[in-house]
Amino acid sequence: MRKFVALLLAVLLACMAFAASAEEIPYATVGEAVADSSFIYSSDSYYVVLVEKDGAWWRVDGQLDDRYRELYSSFPTAEDPGAVYEEMTAYEHSLPVASFEKLSEQPLGEETLKSYAGKKMKDLLADGFGFDWAEGFTADEEKADGHARVFHPSDRNGTVYRIPFYLTYTEPEYTDGLTFRMNMGMFGYLFTFGGTEETLQKAIENGAWEEMEITNEGTFGGFSMEAEQSMRGDINAWLFPTEEEAAAIRTVGDAMKYDYIGFFSDNYDEHYLLINGKDRFWLATAELDEHYRELSRAAYNGDEQAANDLADYTGSLPVTVKALEGDHPPVPDPSAFVGRTVGELQAEGFRICWFYATTLDPAKEEYNKTIVLTDAGGEETVLNGFFSYDDYNEYCLLDMEKGMYQYTFSFDGTAETLEEAFSSGTFTDLAVREAAYSGLSDEVLTMLGLR
Repeated sequence: MRKFVALLLAVLLACMAFAASAEEIPYATVGEAVADSSFIYSSDSYYVVLVEKDGAWWRVDGQLDDRYRELYSSFPTAEDPGAVYEEMTAYEHSLPVASFEKLSEQPLGEETLKSYAGKKMKDLLADGFGFDWAEGFTADEEKADGHARVFHPSDRNGTVYRIPFYLTYTEPEYTDGLTFRMNMGMFGYLFTFGGTEETLQKAIENGAWEEMEITNEGTFGGFSMEAEQSMRGDINAWLFPTEEEAAAIRTVGDAMKYDYIGFFSDNYDEHYLLINGKDRFWLATAELDEHYRELSRAAYNGDEQAANDLADYTGSLPVTVKALEGDHPPVPDPSAFVGRTVGELQAEGFRICWFYATTLDPAKEEYNKTIVLTDAGGEETVLNGFFSYDDYNEYCLLDMEKGMYQYTFSFDGTAETLEEAFSSGTFTDLAVREAAYSGLSDEVLTMLGLR
């Protein structure tokens, strides 16, 4: 009898769990989740709807298929983009729901956002808001080119902020009005202020920008930029094949889907791809024939069509794949390097292998730039990279490698920041703002005995 009761209880619990599971996903398709107040985030790898239901915000993920990816990739180059967009939208809405999740963090309520009307920028900063971007209007169509001009205002405490600022073209009488997209936690919010790009710049220069007044109540703007980037990063991260996936690699193109580094045999009869797998390295080998060499010679001589044909032909070459014995260290979490200085990274064994930075001075643009640094011990280090003229975007990047892996580190500033740091001897004091894994290092082939 006890066994029967226990079995009956197990069956009832299973039924209850099934019913709860069914209730947790109230939408059969993502189209049913799309409403006027929802937010949609999509790429060829994900389709996400942020929707409010029963007083809370939920994340709905669509189950993608090859037809969705085909429509998404063909849309930008279609002869009739409008027709493809309509077809794609209809197909998107038909996608089955893969998951339905109530977010553990919920956005600020409507009453809280209303209370910000009439308050000032300093109130947003005091409450812990950060910046995603800002937007203004201009009657100069050339200035509204979609690029960001980056402002670096500082508050009364000396904290420096980074604000990408975009301009939208409009008629001269409608150029007043500034919108700041702020973030708090995983969500973004929109706040409007009076003024133009010129008045904003002047307020930043004279230190009055914190006194700017919010003209309307705040509005909810969906996921923050960081949350969106995280979404893209999770989906579009480097791929490391399992043993099963490595066994399914048939061509060079298959191998190039994963984290790899390519090299050739001494006589250029074979093309190798070292693939970084989940728990070991794999080596894919392709035999190079005379047609490959013909295309290579034509591409080397500047034949653009031959270059395209070479890429296509190379991707189609069959490969043999074998597992490599030896060390395979896990890829460290790049976020652990945020806040470290260049000097600290160098002390940990990182080697600088490339730099890139933007500049507002077109005369400084140089695509084969070499800088020689002398360390505290008198040893010289030669750095190669380039400075790129860009009057809107600001980048200051260093590629550094340690052992088998390479990383890209972002720093606040531009080419001028690097120049000043080089000349003043403060280069090693630059602190990492963002860090990302960027592939296998040049040393990995030597370390594995492949060259």
